[in-house]
Amino acid sequence: MTYSRGAIVSLLIHTLLGAANVYQQSAMNVLQEFIMPFANQSFYDHYGVALTANGYSWLWSSLQSVQSVGIMISVFLFAPLMDNFGRRNTVMIFSSGIMLAGLIFQILAKSSNSFEMFGSGQFLCGVSQGSYRVLYQYFAESLPSDQRGRATLLYSFAMIVWTKLGIILAFPFFFGSVEQWPLYFAPGVLPCVLYVISAYFVPESPKYLYLHKKKVKEANEAIRYYYGKDADVASVLLNYDGEIFDESDKNKSTISLSTLLTNPIYRYALEVCLIANVGVHIQCSGALLMYSNGIMLQLGLSANEALTILLGSVIYIAAVSMFTAMIGVNRFGRVTLMNTSNIMVAAAALLLGLQFALKSVVVMSHSMTFYFALTWGFFLLTSAGISAHSICILLIGEISPTIAAGKIVQLCTIASNGTSLLVNFTFPPLLEAFGSSLLFMYAGLAVACTILFRVGVPETKGKSVVEVIESKFRKTEPVFV
Repeated sequence: MTYSRGAIVSLLIHTLLGAANVYQQSAMNVLQEFIMPFANQSFYDHYGVALTANGYSWLWSSLQSVQSVGIMISVFLFAPLMDNFGRRNTVMIFSSGIMLAGLIFQILAKSSNSFEMFGSGQFLCGVSQGSYRVLYQYFAESLPSDQRGRATLLYSFAMIVWTKLGIILAFPFFFGSVEQWPLYFAPGVLPCVLYVISAYFVPESPKYLYLHKKKVKEANEAIRYYYGKDADVASVLLNYDGEIFDESDKNKSTISLSTLLTNPIYRYALEVCLIANVGVHIQCSGALLMYSNGIMLQLGLSANEALTILLGSVIYIAAVSMFTAMIGVNRFGRVTLMNTSNIMVAAAALLLGLQFALKSVVVMSHSMTFYFALTWGFFLLTSAGISAHSICILLIGEISPTIAAGKIVQLCTIASNGTSLLVNFTFPPLLEAFGSSLLFMYAGLAVACTILFRVGVPETKGKSVVEVIESKFRKTEPVFV
């Protein structure tokens, strides 16, 4: 596999600068003891109400969750933007501008004595972080078929690195005293500015330029940038032409929802993408990761033991993610990796359910409790490192005709985020009510998703959109219009 100089430069820009928008996503728990005294005082100064312990908790929860609300709402903003203004401009200019505004709000919130400003910054940062789905579409449309999977998972790895860096830098000794906590958000500003500037040097998706904007010359230049100077431009453009399955859609930049649902080709792409995206998020992997520390404490591990496992998980997830990006995604394929992730989730849920069941009937030794946690944690972290959620988003770009991609991204984001929110929100009370039975149910669900993916999701490794579509509809040659 040979990367063009342009593809390498583009990937470096996106991983080093673009992935920085998750810098402060997971650091809020560390920053709580510094931010909440400010937020509590600001609330009192603005509304004259002294918060009770319950109100204090709700205020903190609101400041945290508003970022997730921003991520969910982002789909309604970025899907139209990517169709009307391009993939590059949406990710590198619009999203970075929103992130920059959010960071500035967070930096200035304390000096302005405004917890509302901080919350607004959290919301804007969440909106910006939702743009990664557009970036994966950008990769799928711009890079050769044998490079897009690796690029996507390298970006996913970069997000992990930036997230962990953000957690480490959240400790106060990195930015001075507790009173200087707004400085924590300052390092995120420079990558945003540089990312916007670098958009000048990175071309738009050639497929978008050719099919949406009808800019043949610019599309030719973009193909040579991403594929190399010796690229067979005519062959690539001919492949793009094959995505025009309906003559009436030829001069459109997007399609209506009714067209998406009635055209059999577009509907097939939507069905496959929904199966993959909802299937990955309907399992309990996200909830187990989110609540793993509390679960380990509930099972009898000490805080230091739980912390040791969590710190070790950072290195392990990064190692699995790098292996998957550099070797796994191209050697084993998308469906195999997603199913491997499913099996890991099933094993983790099964072992954790067994541990809960044993704990209810026998007294488990401390060492057995620790090794049980280490074992189901190993399976869970392996699943997290594979980054199945990134692979299923990449599938949208690999199976969706470009004209339908915006709508499919939007619908899949709504469905997958809604599913994930439901699973994560209901997991603690359901675990409390049903214990091991809930975990056994989720293990069975992961196995069912494995079967569903094998039957209902086509392998897209090394294939163009036209090849994937035609393998379903059994055409003997491309439908060029």
